[in-house]
Amino acid sequence: MDIFIACTDNLAGFGAAIHANFPQTELQNCIIHQLHNSSKYVSYKDLKALMAEI
Repeated sequence: MDIFIACTDNLAGFGAAIHANFPQTELQNCIIHQLHNSSKYVSYKDLKALMAEI
């Protein structure tokens, strides 16, 4: 059995654990976590416009 893509929330060590068992797996962050992490770097007044663009 192989896993080709794993969608994770980027917990520490999770990617290493997946690669230890399934070395060919591509890791991808969950889109919700990507949005949340991106919003940390944007001013609150610009947040609504950013989310509309994304």
